[in-house]
Formats: sequence, C-alpha cells, structure tokens
Amino acid sequence: MESIEKLKIELEKELHNNILSYAMKRSMDRKLGGFYGKVDFNGKVHPEEEKSTVMIGRYLWTFSRAYRVFHNPEYLEAADHAYSFLSEYLLDKEYGGFYWSVSPDGKPLQTHKHAYAQAFGLYGFSEYAAITNDMACLDEAEKLFGLMTRNLYDKEYGGFIETLGRDWTAEDSIALSDKDLVCSKTMNTNLHVLEALTNLHKYFPEAGAGPVLGQLVEIYIKKVVNPQTNHLELYFNKDWTPVAGQSENLFEGVAGSHIHHGPVSYGHDIESVWLLTEAIELLKEDALAEGWAFASEARSAILKVAGAALSEGFDQQKGYLYNEFEKGHIENSSIWWVQAEAMVGLVYTWEITGEPKYYKMMEAVWNFIKNNHISEEGRGWYWGIDSELKPLVNEQTSGNWKTCYHNGRMIMEILDRIKG
Repeated sequence: MESIEKLKIELEKELHNNILSYAMKRSMDRKLGGFYGKVDFNGKVHPEEEKSTVMIGRYLWTFSRAYRVFHNPEYLEAADHAYSFLSEYLLDKEYGGFYWSVSPDGKPLQTHKHAYAQAFGLYGFSEYAAITNDMACLDEAEKLFGLMTRNLYDKEYGGFIETLGRDWTAEDSIALSDKDLVCSKTMNTNLHVLEALTNLHKYFPEAGAGPVLGQLVEIYIKKVVNPQTNHLELYFNKDWTPVAGQSENLFEGVAGSHIHHGPVSYGHDIESVWLLTEAIELLKEDALAEGWAFASEARSAILKVAGAALSEGFDQQKGYLYNEFEKGHIENSSIWWVQAEAMVGLVYTWEITGEPKYYKMMEAVWNFIKNNHISEEGRGWYWGIDSELKPLVNEQTSGNWKTCYHNGRMIMEILDRIKG
C-alpha cells in the first residue's frame, strides 16, 4: 500500500528529526546527569526540578530501543547517559529497588518504593541489558523482579499493590499523581508492571516472569475490564473490587448509550489493547504456556475494550481520541500520549480484525498529530490541545511526566508492525 510506505517515511523522519533529537538537545542534563525534570512550553529549562525514576527509566528504554532498531551511536550514548544516572542515583544501594525521585544532583528525595516506579526502572534496565549484554544491569533487573514479587505482589488476590516504604515495609499508600485516588491497587500501575514484565520475559525468559505475567493478564481481563461497559476500572481495593468513591464522589454519567460507574480513561483503554495483546502473543509462544486456553477469551475482551473506547471517545470529524469521561461529561482536550497510544492501539485492532476502518482511523489521528501536536518550533510535541485546537501553554514540553517514551515508542512499535 502506497499510504503505508508514506506513513513509514513520515514516522521515521519525525522520530529522528524531532522527538529524539529534541530530547537529546534540550532535555538532557549534561552537567549533573540524567534529564531535566522540567522544560516549559517556551523551551526554558527548570534545573531545580527533581528527577524521577519514571522519567529516567522511560528515557533509558526509549533510547535503548532506538539503538536496537536504528544502530545510531548517538542513541546508545543517550541510553548510557540515562543508565548511568538511574543506576548511580535512583537505585537504592541499601534496600534495593528504585526511589521515586532524587534532587537534580542525585540526592534522595522521595524514597518510597512505588510499584509504578519499579516498573519503569525494570523496563529500562531490561531493554538496556538486552542491547549491551551488561551483566551487572541484568543482575539488577533480576534482583528487582525478585523484590517486586516478594514485596509488592499480592499472593492472595494477585496483582501488585501501589506503595511500600523505602525498606519494603508497609506504609500508607501514596497516590500516583495529584489526579489519582489513594487506594491499594490501580489499573495504571498494574498495566505498566505488565508492560515491564513483558519486556523482561521477551529478552530474558530465564528470569521467570512468565507465570506472573500470565496471572496479570488474567486479572486484567477478569477484574480490571468492566464487563458491562467494556472500559477499564481505574482504582481498586486489595481484593480487586472497585473503590466505591469512584462513583460516589468522582463520577456518574452516561457516555453514548452506556452507563458508567467510574471515570473512563480512553487513552488507557486503547493503550491496554496493544499492551495486553503483546503480552498474550508472547505467552502463546512460551513453552511454559503452550496451549494457553485463556488467550481466546482475552482476545475477545480486548476487542470489546477497543470498540468501547473508539465508539464513545473518538472524534470522527477531527480525527482524535478524547482524553476521558468524568463527572458526567467528556473531557475533549487532546493529550499527546493519548493520541500516541491511539495510533498503536488502532494498528493492533486493524491487524486483529482485518477491518480497514481502523487503519483509516489511525491515519486520521496521525494527520491530527501533524497538524496540531507537533511543535512548529522544533520542541517535540505539545502536551495538549484544547477544544479550539490551541496548545495548552501552561504545560511542559518535557519533564518528569513527559518524555519521548509515548510518541517514540509509538513510532517504533508501528514501524515494527507494518514493516512487511
């Protein structure tokens, strides 16, 4: 298809000439190490901002994967740079695992052990170990997996709890961000643990992540996906019952023809489609999971999630996926990571179903991104676009919650899926 070849050329150009180049030129802290915790809308660096494991782990994974795909030595240098800071300053030498954040020069700040941070540390370490054959890095990745399964994995109900103290003992749960509820387990954290375990198991099956990964897939399909709405529930008690406050305090309403009882994150819905599919494909190839009977049931549930997100959350006229549905209304700003995940999710859905409409929707999202999210000033992608198609000027161009991970991963994933 001519359109596929054109898309491949455009995506690769965007990855090299804007997304990764901006991260190396503007986001990398060449004086103190790692990457800056905040670069604002105008490109001004805020060097006083803390640096998080989530941010550095995402940079490490992205540049490691970029080097694997393109063999550009600049990407390996960027990966080395990220690995050096992550392993030297964010890795807890006394108790193991990763701090949440450190100061710009590497002094521990938030030292609790959040499963979300451990996931991105593991994600970055496993990818870096795979491209470098660094045995010390692999050893730390395997140690981290052991710490996570011994301390954060719930042996009674399955899945991973949110938070423990620095020494892996119990402490009050800490919300992932100021937008999240405090609870025992979340969809978001467990989705990215699943992502990290998939990566570890793909390259290093001897680490033993396969059984835990399989259990996590089943939990997602049976507990996280709401069978009435086909959306992901977001916040849970320890036993995977949804937190009551989601409906009582945060949200009640109707989107389309469906009644929802909790906030809906369209971006996470569509992101889960491809992350779960990737995990299932890997488990089906695994000798330990040969004949994995659950794969068919999981695939069916995944397609229903895609259908719900796209039927309710996709703007057919403008060609983008809404942010979320909460408190009775759709929040229709366009967020950079939601569009990136929409593109990958649509490619996977197109592959699974063979229906051309999903490819056309993906093309529409790409056109929307080109026309609205890609910065004319060469500053990567705008964080968000409002309903009048104007950039959200109070948001960052890069920082602790915005790296080249979502959009960089999007492009490399799509190039891999359509390379034939």
